[in-house]
Amino acid sequence: MTSVPDCSRPHAVTLEQPSPARQLRLWQHEGLQAQALVWGLGVFALSLPPGILGQHGKVLPARTTVDEVSAHHLVILAGLAAAYAVAAFTSVSAQESSGTTDEAVAAAGSRTRWFASHVLIIAGAAATITLAAGTGASLTSAAPIGAALNVVPALFLMVGLGAAVYGLVPRALPLLWLYLGYVLVAALFTHVLPETFGVLSPFHHTPNLPAESFLPPFVLLVSATVLVLAGAAGFRHRDVGRRQLHTRYRHQA
Repeated sequence: MTSVPDCSRPHAVTLEQPSPARQLRLWQHEGLQAQALVWGLGVFALSLPPGILGQHGKVLPARTTVDEVSAHHLVILAGLAAAYAVAAFTSVSAQESSGTTDEAVAAAGSRTRWFASHVLIIAGAAATITLAAGTGASLTSAAPIGAALNVVPALFLMVGLGAAVYGLVPRALPLLWLYLGYVLVAALFTHVLPETFGVLSPFHHTPNLPAESFLPPFVLLVSATVLVLAGAAGFRHRDVGRRQLHTRYRHQA
């Protein structure tokens, strides 16, 4: 007689659990995204007052419109998005110093892949924070969301600078906070300070809308790419996860 398999009992389904190293890598990514959510909500809230107060004739400088104030305010909020990027790279550097990054790098398979994934998350989150500011500004004024896209190239340059400093000389990250302070001061007091004061800020080279030339944004994006590549090259030659990667490659061989 042919035996008939017993189908009355459900077969146990075994779900493959990620390795501790992969869980650590996912935890790092989720931490960056959680930080971005908090920053995004805060920046969105800060994007609303200029348009609301301007519509009631308050806090408007002489001979300026609500839209001009909102556009200037977007540059300041983009500076806060850049602050998120600097804070994110500082957090990543602190995790590396604590020794938790080695296993995550091994889970990624290479230092370059791990570095690229973090830079992409930070850049995407910073751009999303800026778009949240543009959305808030568009709700209370006629400023288009495209005005937020206008400052993204300068924002990406700040992200690229953070990636380069972290990849090449992570101990210099505190100096990046000083530069960020200069950028924010130049944005806040752009109508008070001499025009040449903010020449070293990437946001100083953001064209007014409608843009007459796409050369400044193009130069900013190319510069940001070069900085990220330099940071990746520097991080690739660091000792982060070297022992874990050697062990992994030996097992695969």
